[in-house]
Amino acid sequence: MTSLADILHNITDHTDTILRVLGQQDLSQDFMSRMMDHILFEEKENTARLQELQNSEPSPLIQKLIDHSFFIQKIIKDESMPVDLKQELLGHFLEEHQVWQSDLPAPEIKTAPETRGWTVGPMWQQGG
Repeated sequence: MTSLADILHNITDHTDTILRVLGQQDLSQDFMSRMMDHILFEEKENTARLQELQNSEPSPLIQKLIDHSFFIQKIIKDESMPVDLKQELLGHFLEEHQVWQSDLPAPEIKTAPETRGWTVGPMWQQGG
């Protein structure tokens, strides 16, 4: 079972990646489309796992992450939303994620075949 810390880490990586991509003008449409489809798929998985956690051990943090996952999916799908609004929301989410990550144990790197091994860090180099 994926832990809350693992899901938060995954959502944070997605948030950071989307924020970075929104500022890039030179990425190919094929690359962007495929990456956003991938993130969208994983966010749907995150939402399902978070809803399971919320049903078994309800908490405000889990509800907030369900909302963040929903808004990330909306940001990806809704082309009518202004880019600056998307960037503002994603920046706000990253600020909250930093606080929440300090309150949760660091996600474990899992290698067993039955476990879910997501990213081990951000896709983008910091400051690069």
